Parts: sequence; C-alpha cells; structure tokens
Amino acid sequence: MLAAVAGVVISVRGTTLSQPTPRLLLTDLTLPGGVAESRASGHAALRALPGLSATQAAEQSLGDFRTIVIPTPTPAPIAALGSAPPTPVLLQLYHDHRVESGDTLSGLAQRYGVSVQSILSSNPDVTDKDTLIVGQVIRVPGADGILYHVRLGDSLSTIAQSFGVTVQAIIDFAPNGISNANDIHNGQLILVPGGKPQAPVTPPPAPSPAAPTSQPSSQPAPRPTPDIPSSGGLCGGRIAGAPSFIWPAHGIITSYCGPSHPHGIDIDQYHTPGAPIVAASAGVVAFAGGDPCCGLGYYVEISHGNGWVTRYGHMMKPPPVHIGQRVSQGQVIGYSGNTGYSTGPHVHFEIRYYGRVMNPLAFLP
Repeated sequence: MLAAVAGVVISVRGTTLSQPTPRLLLTDLTLPGGVAESRASGHAALRALPGLSATQAAEQSLGDFRTIVIPTPTPAPIAALGSAPPTPVLLQLYHDHRVESGDTLSGLAQRYGVSVQSILSSNPDVTDKDTLIVGQVIRVPGADGILYHVRLGDSLSTIAQSFGVTVQAIIDFAPNGISNANDIHNGQLILVPGGKPQAPVTPPPAPSPAAPTSQPSSQPAPRPTPDIPSSGGLCGGRIAGAPSFIWPAHGIITSYCGPSHPHGIDIDQYHTPGAPIVAASAGVVAFAGGDPCCGLGYYVEISHGNGWVTRYGHMMKPPPVHIGQRVSQGQVIGYSGNTGYSTGPHVHFEIRYYGRVMNPLAFLP
C-alpha cells in the first residue's frame, strides 16, 4: 500500500516513491496498517540519514515499514538574511566600579572609554592615581567630563561657564534628563560632558592695610602662627579678611593638606564614630547629600560669603541640614562616619576661597 505526501519519500512493503531532496526523519507518524514510533527499543526508532539518496533511505527497513523522509527548507544564504544590527551602546550617567586586585586608573579608563582625568575629577578622594584601594567604589562618569552636584545658586549657565562647555552640551547628554536650561534642581547629579576641572576664580584685591602709626598700641601682640606642615604650594595660607573658623570635629589629623592629599585635611574618628560634626563658621548650606558608595559619601558644603566655602565629608548618614538652610557657627550639621571612598571613620574638611584650596590649619585656632 502506497501513501504519498507532497515532497515526501514513503516506502511501504517494498514500493518506493523517491525524490532527491534534503532529508529529515519524522517520528510518531501513523500510517495505514500500523504506527511507526520513536522509542528506546524495537524496530520503529527513526534516525536522521545525512548523505543518503532517497532510494538508499527507502531500503532502511523498519519492520513492516520503510524509512520516511521529508525535505527540509534549503537555508537562505547569509547575505540574504542581512547582517545583524550592532548592539546599541546605552549611555549612562555613571558606572560604579568596585576596585579589584590589579585594577589601575588607566585600565579602568580604557575599560569604560573615558580619560584618567575624567575619573580623577569625579572622585576627589582618589589622590594617588597609581594606588587604588581594593574593595572601594569608584564612580566612573558615563562619558568624558565631570560629575557635578548642583548647588544652591547654580544655573546651567554658570555651571557650563565654570567647566568651559556650552549649556546645550549639558542638555544634549540624555542621561542628565534635562529638557531645557531651567530644568535642574538643587542636589541633582549631572555630567558635564567635556568639562575641565574648575580653575579658581581670581579673588578681588584685599583692602590696603592701614598706615602704621608711631603711637604705642594698647592691644596685645598677636600670638605667633604655629608651625604648619608644608603643602608644597598646593594649599593656600592665611589671608586677611578670612572668617573666623573653629574645628568641625575633635581628633588627631591623619592627612595633611599637601601633594598626597591636595584638597584639605582628615580628622580621625576611629574611636568616636558617629560624633557630631559642627559648622566651622556661620553660613548657608550650599549642598547637603551625596552617595554612600563613593567620593565624599554623604557630605555638606557651606557658603560663608565673599568666596569662602567649607566642606565636610564621609558622614555616617544623610545630613540633618538641607540646602538653603542658614546655620550658625558650632551648629551640628552631621555625624562622623565612613561613607564614600574611605578606609575608616574620619571627617574630611576643606576650606576654599573663590575655589582655591586653602590649608585649614592656617585658619583653625
């Protein structure tokens, strides 16, 4: 008995209909007079027959049935299918990278497609480009440029001017989520594409000192300035007209302002984690927030007017003050901790004058 299906070779009880086409065996096919089943034992197990002609395939006996072969579609040439579309590169605001043994800044820069300078500019506590701390997190910008927290009084125009870019360049970087020049808010983290580190603003000239008089003064002589470790010219010394500053926390100094730590000083809090941090001078909170993963962690920045700013880093939790709040000297603005790029509880303290890093020890009592 012969059963014919279009494009199929079927041989039943010795009668063969053949067609030289590519072959793929059917399993569990029911034909008149019996069922060919695929099973572990018995004569009805079907097998693929690459390279056999239709006639040879028909001679493969399966008891009362012969081999059943159907054609498979001829694969289309690869060119006809077209090349696969390239995997889209998704822009991100940043990548948080946990340092592993063997990591280097140059290696990370190559891996993420940015410059070493872009990584350093976005991670102020990474001061030694040749040594990274295993286990710490480095925030790598999603493109060449600088990650920046919007502060009190900032506008896109002033930010763009500070970093030497255009307002449109900041808007056009999609991960910023900025639709127009007014679409930013205090505390927002943005990437300034192509931005360069801020150069200190030239301060206004200091007032001329009063002409000395020959009359004896009844005022006590000023106390001598204590010896301050050299900063290698990186941290400015005391100048006239500075606000009165007090210590923001109690503890020994573990890092001085200088080549190996060019932004300020570190005050140890190893034995007193969670101790209060106070405002070194009265002013207005320009920034309060941050991210516990990296950089300065949770931190506060206070503007004291006339170009003077202080910064307090590595707080244990989000600070209890908010942007725009006026604080008095000695008021608690946070609690010491170990957030950010840090190896132990301490307070990172900076004093800046029109953007220039000053040596806090030249101003503290």
